Amino acid sequence: MGCIVSALSAIFSPTPASRDLQQSRQDNSTEIEVTGSTGKLRFNQLQYIGTHNSYHIAPNVALVTLAKLTDYKESDAWPAAKLYQALDYTHPSLTIQLELGMRQFEIDIHYDPQGGKFAQPGALRALQASDVPTTFVFDPEGRMEQPGFKVFHGGTDVLSTCLTLKDCLGEIKSWSDANSRHLPIVIQIEAKVGAKPALANAYTPPDEPPFDLRAWASLESEISEVLGRDKVFTPADAQGDHSSLSKAIKGTGWPTLDEMAGHFVFLLLNKETETNSYHRALPNLTERLFFTSHTLDHRNAGWFRIPDPDYPDLRRVIRNGQLATVQADTHTIEAV
Repeated sequence: MGCIVSALSAIFSPTPASRDLQQSRQDNSTEIEVTGSTGKLRFNQLQYIGTHNSYHIAPNVALVTLAKLTDYKESDAWPAAKLYQALDYTHPSLTIQLELGMRQFEIDIHYDPQGGKFAQPGALRALQASDVPTTFVFDPEGRMEQPGFKVFHGGTDVLSTCLTLKDCLGEIKSWSDANSRHLPIVIQIEAKVGAKPALANAYTPPDEPPFDLRAWASLESEISEVLGRDKVFTPADAQGDHSSLSKAIKGTGWPTLDEMAGHFVFLLLNKETETNSYHRALPNLTERLFFTSHTLDHRNAGWFRIPDPDYPDLRRVIRNGQLATVQADTHTIEAV
C-alpha cells in the first residue's frame, strides 16, 4: 500500500480478515494524509490495495448446512460446496479497513425505492422453516425496511457490515471528516440485477429489474446526499476544457494529490449493458459521478477493469496515464 508506481492499480483481495489486514498495515505503512512530500504527485502515480465485496460477512453456518443438505446450486458452475468455500470470508468494518490503510472499496447495491423489498431474504426464511437449528437474527434494527439502496452480495449471500448504501457511505464520510486531508478514496459500485435461484425450493428471491433512469438518478442523488457532491471528483472535473475525457488524461493528466485530497472517486463496475444504460440515463457528462470502463480508444476512456495482472494491454493503459484495477485474489484463493 502507498508505493508509488505509474498507475492506480487496485488489487482486490476478499481473503484477509482483520488479523491479516493488520499485518499488511504493519508491513506496508500508508500515510493517512496528503503531505508536502506527496502532494505534488498525480493521482495516477499511486498504487492502492483495496477490498472486493468490502462489506461482506460470511454466510451463516446453519444456512450453509441447509444448502449442502438440499444440494443447492447457484448455477451449474457453483454447487453448494464450491460456492460456500468461495464466500467463506468476513471483512472488518469499513472504518477499520480505512484505519488499516485501505483506500479502495467495492460495494454491491440493490435498488429498493419503497423499502422492505429485501427485508426478509428468502434464503433465511427457508432456513427458519427447515429442521436445521439456528438462533440467527437478520437485521434486528430494521435497516432493510427503509427506502434506498441496499448492500449485500445476492442470492443466499446476504450478510453485510452495513446493510444500506447510506450506512456504508456514512461510515466512510465520518472517517473522512476526521481525516480531511486523506488520500483520495476510490469506491467501486456494482448495480445488481436479476435474481439467484431459491434455496430449498422455497421463498423465491425478489426479481431485480435492470437499472433505469430513475434508478441511476436515485443512486447519484443518494451519493451526493451523504458525501456532498463537492467531495466527489467527477469525469467532468477530469475532462475540464478538453473535448473528451481521453484527451484530457493524455494531455493535462490527472490532478495532483494536493488538489484531490479529501475527495472520493466513483467507478461503475458493471459491464456493457449497465454502462450503456447509465450513459443513456445521464447523457450529459457534467451530470455523472461515475467513471466507466471502456475500450482503450473510447472518448470516455479513463479507467479500465483489467481481467488479470497479465493482461497484455495493462502496460498501454499505464503509459496512457489511465487508471486500472486488477483483481489478483478471488474466491478465497491466494494469488501466486
